[in-house]
Amino acid sequence: MKLALALGLASFGFGAALPAGRLVDLTHPLEGKPAWPNEKSSALERGTYASAGKDGLKLEGLMGPAAVVDVSASCARNRDYQLTRHDLLAWERLNGKLPPGAFLLVRTGFSKYWGDRERYLGTKETGPHAAARMHFPGVHPLAAKWLLENRKPAAIAIESAAVDHGPSRFFESRKAFAARGVVVFENAAGLERLPPKGAYAIGLPMRVNAGAGAPARLIAIVDK
Repeated sequence: MKLALALGLASFGFGAALPAGRLVDLTHPLEGKPAWPNEKSSALERGTYASAGKDGLKLEGLMGPAAVVDVSASCARNRDYQLTRHDLLAWERLNGKLPPGAFLLVRTGFSKYWGDRERYLGTKETGPHAAARMHFPGVHPLAAKWLLENRKPAAIAIESAAVDHGPSRFFESRKAFAARGVVVFENAAGLERLPPKGAYAIGLPMRVNAGAGAPARLIAIVDK
């Protein structure tokens, strides 16, 4: 498939030309479970989902060289773990500095719990009070601030229900990314199939009118 050529992409941004490569689907299906705990309709079991930046769900910024930061071991020990600046700097010591326009993919390991409400969200309850009992990983607001000020990613995706961890009540990371126009992809799937660097990620949200978010297809192109 000449997807790379069709998109007119020139390079990974890590110094290597973009090959045709194999396609890797990083998407949970729309009919997948679990839904957000207080959502009442199965139509809202939204699968992989894109939350808009300040300019809405535009095509600009929805692709870039993939940087997979693996914090799955920390998340296995603490399901409320938050990605930190130290995690990002540890990735850079092994892989080089994150280039501007990178597509940051946060591997929490929670993709394997998809379909099990209690293990994925930390609660099997539903209804308006269930959100207060959620436990899943996210990105620390200080890490989000550091990324935006120092690395300027094109987009971010995470293998959990939201970019802010389950106990969050102020959703600071999501607000920070949205304010800078960075689209967030929630409920990413199977990031263990990607190398830490060298892939190219593309996220295409459904086109909606005046929406703050939409179901999305998240894929990567990986060099054969």
